[in-house]
Amino acid sequence: MMMDPTKDTRSVFPGARVLEFSKDSFLNANITDRKTEELVYTIRSVTGLAVNGIRVVLSAVDGGRSDEVANFVKGAFFKGDKISFRGGEPMKAKQWMHDNTFYDPDAKEASADRSKYSWLRDPETLKDIALFKNDGDEPIAWFRPSVRSVELWPATLIVHPDAFALQDIILASLLVAVQTTRARDSQGQGLAQAMPFMQLTGGGVM
Repeated sequence: MMMDPTKDTRSVFPGARVLEFSKDSFLNANITDRKTEELVYTIRSVTGLAVNGIRVVLSAVDGGRSDEVANFVKGAFFKGDKISFRGGEPMKAKQWMHDNTFYDPDAKEASADRSKYSWLRDPETLKDIALFKNDGDEPIAWFRPSVRSVELWPATLIVHPDAFALQDIILASLLVAVQTTRARDSQGQGLAQAMPFMQLTGGGVM
């Protein structure tokens, strides 16, 4: 049986949820569930703000209703990056995520055993990145850049069944990791090298 070259044949963990990006951008994109083909998230941004820099809003979509999940502002002119969750009070982004390691903002405040999660480059592919829980040996999510085959295989976020409850936060963390890594590392190291296509500027609302 011949393989369909137009179909994304990259392996997926059994039972995992696959979210597909409509375009290679963490500024403006629609995100759909591959299995149901339903729109589940949107990313929208306002760029080039003279004072505030870039504002990026991640929203969850359910039955046509859109609810803000995270609001990230990449500051300009020495203003620090800030993030807020579901309309909550903004906090400094570096207090939530440092060196691509973050915590669940819904977890109890500053608990000594509060779980942390880290985005790391996948050693097997070098292009993908994987999310690990601080006390876990196996990834709970993977991000794969788009691949040009006969047709474009879209960028995807793959979420392990054990991490479904964290899906909103995983997407928010990925958004912040891309923006902060690309901005501070002009030489393309770290996660930025794994995702060279992700836009930091431009990209109008679809």
